[in-house]
Amino acid sequence: MARAKKTDRAEARRRHRAQVADETGASASGQTGAASPSGSGTGAPPPGGLFGGILSSIKRPDVLADLRAAPAVLLARPWILAPFGLVIVGAVLAAVGNMASGSIEATAVALLLAQPTLLYFVVGYLAPRGSYIFGAVLGLFAAVLYVVIVLNKLGPDVAGGDITSGALSYVLIQVMSGALFAGFASWYRSFLRTAGERNRQRSEERRRAEQREQRRTASKPAASPKPQSQPAVPASPSPATQSTVQSLLNRFRPGR
Repeated sequence: MARAKKTDRAEARRRHRAQVADETGASASGQTGAASPSGSGTGAPPPGGLFGGILSSIKRPDVLADLRAAPAVLLARPWILAPFGLVIVGAVLAAVGNMASGSIEATAVALLLAQPTLLYFVVGYLAPRGSYIFGAVLGLFAAVLYVVIVLNKLGPDVAGGDITSGALSYVLIQVMSGALFAGFASWYRSFLRTAGERNRQRSEERRRAEQREQRRTASKPAASPKPQSQPAVPASPSPATQSTVQSLLNRFRPGR
């Protein structure tokens, strides 16, 4: 009878463990499905470190949404139009200034109108959203102004097919360059912000760990100081020993 009872209890415990394991597996699968619907979250997590930060900061642009949001971005941050004003300054210098090689006007026109790469970076860094769109528009604006001014200075007689095709290629290159450089500037800005947030989180975690260590150290009972050992005091000789020593000394005294 005792053996039968032990067998029944072992079987009951086995069934209970199997039921608990089934329920745990079902709940875990349900949480995984809720966290990643349609199997979208089954991929491996992004790698950590610098490479993981770079990958996490790269996002696919939504062109239509960025185009719809462009007017609101301009209203919220009107200083994005500053690079366009600098392009107009370069166009004025190109139209009325001295374009001799090495002159200040020629250098300004090259930086502000002919190849405004720095302005692409500026507009991309200033735009909170759709920076590649503002960069492409800035490239189109600068390229059209430059081509018009150059063709007007050359005169209508030299505006042949080769010049027209070259002007179209130049405009296309500037539009693509504006979009790429502005998009890179926006990505670099977000990457710096993400890196700064990660550094702040690490500093906060380090500070909390130090505080926990200090509290743990303060909560430990202070160790009682060890009693200092007293120097050994030599024992005084007994009277019998003193008398024996005295008698020996008296025996060897001179004159006796």
